Amino acid sequence: MPKLNCPECGALAVRVSLRRGYKLYCSQCPWNREIARAALLFQIRTSLVVAVLGVILAVVVSVEKPSEKGFAGAMLLAVSGLPLFYVMAGRHQLRKLKQLSSQSASHRIGASVLSQTTPLRGNDSKGISFHEKGFPELEAIPRPRKLKTTWKSREYWVFALLGVALYTIYAFPIAWRELRIPHSSNENDLMLLVLAAMVYGWFFFFLRNRIRERQLLADGELATGYVTAQRNGRNMHSIDYRFRRADGAVITARGNDASRSPFEGMPVAVFYDAQDPQRSVLLEASMTTIADL
Repeated sequence: MPKLNCPECGALAVRVSLRRGYKLYCSQCPWNREIARAALLFQIRTSLVVAVLGVILAVVVSVEKPSEKGFAGAMLLAVSGLPLFYVMAGRHQLRKLKQLSSQSASHRIGASVLSQTTPLRGNDSKGISFHEKGFPELEAIPRPRKLKTTWKSREYWVFALLGVALYTIYAFPIAWRELRIPHSSNENDLMLLVLAAMVYGWFFFFLRNRIRERQLLADGELATGYVTAQRNGRNMHSIDYRFRRADGAVITARGNDASRSPFEGMPVAVFYDAQDPQRSVLLEASMTTIADL
């Protein structure tokens, strides 16, 4: 991950490693400290729950099968080992955060009006201050903008096409034969249909999102936005963000983050549909970029 500077004071941002993704905070000013602290506390608590469940499971196995204590120990290590590591790592990073003295609210002078809007319910945007930032190099590019595909996008395309092709060539004919058997189990038929719907449905939404992304980047309106929250998922990050459209209205939106580079409080370039501003995409989080940059 490249080094990033605090958007408040310019100091080098500190990275907090999490089980899924990371958070950033500043050691010189209050930027993102509460967000990083909340993320660490959530990781510690959830990891402790998993570790305790692993201990309970190992105890049950050792009681039920006293002759297989080695298996119970292996199960304990497999289930509770990694969560306990996350607990210790989280506590270490939490101690570093607690050692930092609290800073005054003077760092937030000059914040944009966007920071005064009502926070999203359930997000962790509290404490972020935003500063206006323009993108003159993007504003100077005429529409339709020329686009190019990133290497990460090409990797996703290879994975998507390969997965759908393998399913279509090998798995779908087997499922089709099973579905055509008159006396086959209804439960099995349902599972086969659900699997087919998941594979082709995922590919359909992936294709739709890539087409929409290219349309917005090529012809969409440009606005300055700010990331208000990160949401780390198993396979994909998502982010909440706000931006101000041309008439001054503030729009709140959410989108996937393939790059995993935006962080809370980061100014971002938003391309949106003037007729439907909820249809928007972040340049920094997209799988497509603008060729003229």
